[in-house]
Amino acid sequence: MGYEDFPLDLGKNVADYLKELKQRFETVESFAAEHAQKKQTQYTEHYNLCSRDKLFEVDEQVLILTPDPTSSKTFSRWLGPATVTVKKSPYS
Repeated sequence: MGYEDFPLDLGKNVADYLKELKQRFETVESFAAEHAQKKQTQYTEHYNLCSRDKLFEVDEQVLILTPDPTSSKTFSRWLGPATVTVKKSPYS
């Protein structure tokens, strides 16, 4: 079956076809954005079920997670214990 077998007139002109195609893309885009927002909300709620705030006070002993200088950037190592000397913000 070659391209010669297809009819040349599909019942619409090119402008109408492109206008309809644009409307379809806009509909799909809005559906995808709505679906992504719902899934993001679900993911956030599920992730936050077991999360808790970690607040550190001055003079408290903590461990520090730093990049490992002897290996690739994907690895880290724990250092410490270290003493908190200054509290710059609630989560720093």
